[in-house]
Amino acid sequence: MEENLAADVTGALLRGGPLPQTTCRAVAETLGQAALDALVLLTTQYQAAQRLRGPRARRVRNHD
Repeated sequence: MEENLAADVTGALLRGGPLPQTTCRAVAETLGQAALDALVLLTTQYQAAQRLRGPRARRVRNHD
């Protein structure tokens, strides 16, 4: 269950859409607010790093 909640948060953030309030509440109640904050932080840092690497790095990585 916990892994599914974490995957839901990460997936929603990676898709670029808003984080659904129900998912946000479920994660905070199940895993705690600190875990939700950590998931958001790590996911946004990952996205920023991918943007800094540029489109060529993403294209090469996708062909591995």
